[in-house]
Amino acid sequence: MDHPEKISSILDQENYLDYHISESLLDSFLPVCGTYVHEKWYHMLDNTTFTFNQDEYVALKLHDEEAKDSEEVIYSREESDLYIYAKIVKLISCVIEGKLLTELSKYEVYVGEGRFLITSAYDIYKILRKKTDSRELVQAVDVANNSSTNTLPRQVIFKEVRRKLLTIWTLPDREKKAIFKRYLRQWHPDKNIGNEEQATDVFQYIMLVWDRLTNGDPVSVDDDVDASDYSQSRPTPNRQFYDDVDRHCSRERERYQESSRGGYRGSYYHDSDPVSNPVQQRKWFKQAELDLAAAEHFMKSTEEVQAYNWICYMSHQVRSYLFIL
Repeated sequence: MDHPEKISSILDQENYLDYHISESLLDSFLPVCGTYVHEKWYHMLDNTTFTFNQDEYVALKLHDEEAKDSEEVIYSREESDLYIYAKIVKLISCVIEGKLLTELSKYEVYVGEGRFLITSAYDIYKILRKKTDSRELVQAVDVANNSSTNTLPRQVIFKEVRRKLLTIWTLPDREKKAIFKRYLRQWHPDKNIGNEEQATDVFQYIMLVWDRLTNGDPVSVDDDVDASDYSQSRPTPNRQFYDDVDRHCSRERERYQESSRGGYRGSYYHDSDPVSNPVQQRKWFKQAELDLAAAEHFMKSTEEVQAYNWICYMSHQVRSYLFIL
């Protein structure tokens, strides 16, 4: 056809109706909002995107309330990644901090059972997919950079790293940690299949500059931070955090390779495999410890209080909690 741009108008002239999928049919194969994303799909969560469309299905990162309330050092605690399916309702606001134009934007999201949340873009993840004739989600892995980045000089990329990290460093602790973690994961070699060499250089440079900022050493956008000029005599204060990111990215690469070999049955949308919830597991384990301590306390005075029934009941509860775990 010589003028493909006229296809739409020609169809209108012939009175062809637009094809729309009914909402009930759409809901029959889309994920249920509020349900947990299985770990085997984590490699499909995009670390690079912070803008979303209305009604788009996304993954929303959950935060461990116990971790948020603690006074531990910000990067000293391994954090369990946990996500639920959600749907974008609308963009609430765009916040500009330095050159972070999208990461701090606020979105209203639907999380199921009539519940809506206002959350930041850095906690929302686009679910990657490839175009296919099937409705099944085709596994993909996110790449930190586009094809043009491969041709950029090393020093140009490193300058952008310094600019980005200096902006992130000025944020409050929670925003700082979340956005930095996504930036670090963006350049992890296991998230850049086919571009591991460049990604390794950038990934190591990001850690180098971040350690300098953590240690109070000077960093500026225009002054290059050369690894050979930076003494590593001091141990990095962020080692556990880096190791945590490395373990997660390594597991996600394994999951990606497994899915590429056809190792997973079923679909992304209807997944029957149970999903581990570390946050709830810790709560159940804590309750089991409390019930066991109470049973031991009653054991010391059983003759006086005749609490055999309560001891049996609490012991049974402990056993039930462990089965849940």
